[in-house]
Amino acid sequence: MRFCFLLLFFMSSFGLKAQIQLGYKLQLGLNLYNCQKMGLDQRYQKNDSEGQILNLLPSLGLGLWLGNARRLSLELDGQIEFLPFHLNTAEYKGMGAWQTPVSFRLAFPLWRQHSMAWRCSLAAGQIWQQAGVFSASPTAISQQHLVELSSDLAAISTKSDQIRALGLFFRYHWRGELNGFQLGLRLDWGNSF
Repeated sequence: MRFCFLLLFFMSSFGLKAQIQLGYKLQLGLNLYNCQKMGLDQRYQKNDSEGQILNLLPSLGLGLWLGNARRLSLELDGQIEFLPFHLNTAEYKGMGAWQTPVSFRLAFPLWRQHSMAWRCSLAAGQIWQQAGVFSASPTAISQQHLVELSSDLAAISTKSDQIRALGLFFRYHWRGELNGFQLGLRLDWGNSF
Protein backbone atom coordinates (compact mmCIF):
# COMPACT_ATOMS: atom_id res chain seq x y z
CA MET A 1 0.00 0.00 0.00
CA ARG A 2 2.85 2.36 0.83
CA PHE A 3 4.34 1.60 -2.57
CA CYS A 4 1.11 2.74 -4.30
CA PHE A 5 1.06 6.04 -2.40
CA LEU A 6 4.75 6.57 -3.09
CA LEU A 7 4.21 5.81 -6.79
CA LEU A 8 1.27 8.24 -7.05
CA PHE A 9 3.31 10.94 -5.29
CA PHE A 10 6.25 10.34 -7.64
CA MET A 11 4.03 10.48 -10.74
CA SER A 12 2.21 13.60 -9.54
CA SER A 13 5.55 15.37 -9.23
CA PHE A 14 5.82 15.05 -13.03
CA GLY A 15 2.52 16.92 -13.50
CA LEU A 16 0.36 13.85 -14.04
CA LYS A 17 -2.27 14.45 -11.34
CA ALA A 18 -5.33 14.57 -13.57
CA GLN A 19 -3.84 12.47 -16.35
CA ILE A 20 -3.04 9.16 -14.66
CA GLN A 21 -4.69 6.33 -16.55
CA LEU A 22 -4.65 2.55 -16.52
CA GLY A 23 -4.17 0.69 -19.77
CA TYR A 24 -3.15 -2.56 -21.41
CA LYS A 25 -0.71 -3.45 -24.16
CA LEU A 26 0.03 -6.34 -26.47
CA GLN A 27 3.59 -7.11 -27.49
CA LEU A 28 5.25 -8.90 -30.38
CA GLY A 29 9.01 -9.39 -30.13
CA LEU A 30 11.83 -10.60 -32.35
CA ASN A 31 14.94 -11.92 -30.65
CA LEU A 32 17.93 -10.96 -32.82
CA TYR A 33 20.64 -12.44 -30.59
CA ASN A 34 20.47 -14.64 -27.50
CA CYS A 35 23.51 -15.94 -25.61
CA GLN A 36 23.71 -17.93 -22.37
CA LYS A 37 26.91 -18.45 -20.37
CA MET A 38 26.57 -21.62 -18.31
CA GLY A 39 29.73 -21.30 -16.21
CA LEU A 40 32.97 -23.25 -16.24
CA ASP A 41 32.86 -26.73 -17.80
CA GLN A 42 35.26 -28.80 -15.66
CA ARG A 43 36.05 -31.30 -18.44
CA TYR A 44 37.35 -28.73 -20.92
CA GLN A 45 38.36 -25.96 -18.46
CA LYS A 46 36.52 -23.34 -20.46
CA ASN A 47 33.25 -21.47 -20.17
CA ASP A 48 30.26 -23.31 -21.59
CA SER A 49 27.79 -21.22 -23.62
CA GLU A 50 24.82 -21.64 -25.92
CA GLY A 51 22.49 -19.41 -27.88
CA GLN A 52 20.72 -18.52 -31.09
CA ILE A 53 20.94 -15.81 -33.71
CA LEU A 54 17.84 -14.35 -35.40
CA ASN A 55 14.87 -16.19 -33.96
CA LEU A 56 12.15 -15.95 -36.58
CA LEU A 57 9.39 -17.05 -34.20
CA PRO A 58 8.05 -13.96 -32.44
CA SER A 59 7.63 -13.71 -28.71
CA LEU A 60 4.14 -12.86 -27.51
CA GLY A 61 3.42 -10.69 -24.51
CA LEU A 62 0.86 -8.80 -22.48
CA GLY A 63 1.23 -5.86 -20.19
CA LEU A 64 -0.50 -3.32 -17.99
CA TRP A 65 0.55 0.31 -17.63
CA LEU A 66 -0.26 3.06 -15.18
CA GLY A 67 0.50 6.70 -15.90
CA ASN A 68 0.44 8.72 -19.07
CA ALA A 69 1.69 7.40 -22.40
CA ARG A 70 2.93 10.88 -23.35
CA ARG A 71 4.91 11.40 -20.16
CA LEU A 72 5.78 8.79 -17.56
CA SER A 73 4.36 5.31 -17.11
CA LEU A 74 4.96 2.29 -14.91
CA GLU A 75 4.40 -0.98 -16.74
CA LEU A 76 4.13 -4.66 -15.87
CA ASP A 77 5.17 -6.87 -18.81
CA GLY A 78 5.24 -10.60 -19.42
CA GLN A 79 6.26 -12.48 -22.55
CA ILE A 80 6.74 -16.06 -23.67
CA GLU A 81 9.33 -16.95 -26.25
CA PHE A 82 10.27 -20.19 -27.99
CA LEU A 83 13.77 -20.55 -29.50
CA PRO A 84 13.76 -23.74 -31.65
CA PHE A 85 17.40 -23.52 -32.81
CA HIS A 86 18.95 -22.59 -29.45
CA LEU A 87 22.01 -24.85 -29.06
CA ASN A 88 25.49 -25.32 -27.65
CA THR A 89 28.02 -25.52 -30.51
CA ALA A 90 30.94 -26.80 -28.41
CA GLU A 91 29.14 -29.88 -27.10
CA TYR A 92 25.76 -30.70 -28.60
CA LYS A 93 23.25 -31.35 -25.79
CA GLY A 94 20.04 -30.89 -27.76
CA MET A 95 18.25 -28.01 -29.40
CA GLY A 96 15.45 -25.71 -28.39
CA ALA A 97 14.68 -23.47 -25.45
CA TRP A 98 11.83 -21.44 -24.04
CA GLN A 99 11.89 -18.44 -21.76
CA THR A 100 9.37 -16.29 -19.93
CA PRO A 101 10.51 -12.86 -18.72
CA VAL A 102 8.28 -10.87 -16.33
CA SER A 103 9.34 -7.33 -15.46
CA PHE A 104 8.36 -3.96 -14.05
CA ARG A 105 9.27 -1.12 -16.41
CA LEU A 106 9.56 2.63 -15.99
CA ALA A 107 9.06 4.34 -19.38
CA PHE A 108 9.70 8.03 -19.99
CA PRO A 109 10.04 10.21 -23.10
CA LEU A 110 13.39 11.63 -24.14
CA TRP A 111 11.86 13.68 -26.97
CA ARG A 112 8.26 14.51 -27.88
CA GLN A 113 6.67 16.35 -30.75
CA HIS A 114 2.91 16.31 -31.38
CA SER A 115 1.96 12.63 -31.61
CA MET A 116 5.49 11.19 -31.91
CA ALA A 117 7.82 10.38 -29.03
CA TRP A 118 11.21 8.79 -28.58
CA ARG A 119 10.99 6.91 -25.29
CA CYS A 120 13.45 5.12 -23.06
CA SER A 121 12.59 2.53 -20.45
CA LEU A 122 14.36 0.70 -17.64
CA ALA A 123 13.05 -2.64 -16.41
CA ALA A 124 13.85 -5.20 -13.72
CA GLY A 125 12.28 -8.57 -12.98
CA GLN A 126 12.68 -12.32 -13.33
CA ILE A 127 13.12 -14.71 -16.26
CA TRP A 128 12.38 -18.44 -16.31
CA GLN A 129 14.24 -20.56 -18.88
CA GLN A 130 14.71 -24.13 -19.98
CA ALA A 131 17.18 -25.32 -22.64
CA GLY A 132 17.45 -28.56 -24.60
CA VAL A 133 13.68 -29.02 -24.90
CA PHE A 134 14.12 -31.30 -27.94
CA SER A 135 16.65 -33.56 -26.19
CA ALA A 136 16.05 -36.69 -24.10
CA SER A 137 17.14 -34.84 -20.94
CA PRO A 138 16.27 -31.12 -21.00
CA THR A 139 17.91 -28.86 -18.44
CA ALA A 140 16.09 -27.91 -15.26
CA ILE A 141 14.01 -24.72 -15.37
CA SER A 142 16.19 -21.87 -14.14
CA GLN A 143 14.96 -18.64 -12.59
CA GLN A 144 17.22 -15.62 -13.03
CA HIS A 145 17.14 -11.90 -12.27
CA LEU A 146 16.90 -9.58 -15.25
CA VAL A 147 17.50 -5.94 -16.10
CA GLU A 148 16.53 -4.40 -19.40
CA LEU A 149 17.18 -1.15 -21.22
CA SER A 150 15.02 -0.31 -24.20
CA SER A 151 14.42 2.60 -26.52
CA ASP A 152 11.47 2.99 -28.84
CA LEU A 153 9.85 5.33 -31.30
CA ALA A 154 6.18 5.71 -30.43
CA ALA A 155 3.13 7.12 -32.17
CA ILE A 156 0.67 8.32 -29.52
CA SER A 157 -2.90 9.30 -30.37
CA THR A 158 -3.77 12.89 -29.50
CA LYS A 159 -7.39 12.03 -28.59
CA SER A 160 -6.74 9.07 -26.29
CA ASP A 161 -3.78 7.20 -24.91
CA GLN A 162 -3.46 4.75 -27.78
CA ILE A 163 0.17 3.91 -28.43
CA ARG A 164 2.00 2.07 -31.19
CA ALA A 165 5.73 1.66 -30.63
CA LEU A 166 8.71 -0.02 -32.29
CA GLY A 167 11.71 -0.44 -30.05
CA LEU A 168 15.10 -2.03 -29.54
CA PHE A 169 15.84 -3.79 -26.24
CA PHE A 170 18.94 -5.10 -24.48
CA ARG A 171 18.29 -7.59 -21.68
CA TYR A 172 20.83 -9.04 -19.23
CA HIS A 173 19.98 -11.86 -16.80
CA TRP A 174 21.99 -13.68 -14.16
CA ARG A 175 21.98 -16.05 -11.21
CA GLY A 176 25.22 -17.46 -9.80
CA GLU A 177 27.44 -18.64 -12.67
CA LEU A 178 24.55 -18.53 -15.13
CA ASN A 179 24.23 -15.32 -17.09
CA GLY A 180 23.08 -14.25 -20.50
CA PHE A 181 22.05 -11.39 -22.68
CA GLN A 182 19.61 -10.73 -25.46
CA LEU A 183 19.20 -8.11 -28.15
CA GLY A 184 15.89 -7.76 -29.95
CA LEU A 185 13.08 -5.72 -31.46
CA ARG A 186 9.63 -5.25 -29.96
CA LEU A 187 6.30 -3.92 -31.25
CA ASP A 188 3.81 -2.59 -28.68
CA TRP A 189 0.10 -1.89 -29.19
CA GLY A 190 -1.52 -0.22 -26.22
CA ASN A 191 -4.76 1.48 -25.17
CA SER A 192 -6.16 2.96 -22.01
CA PHE A 193 -9.14 1.25 -20.38
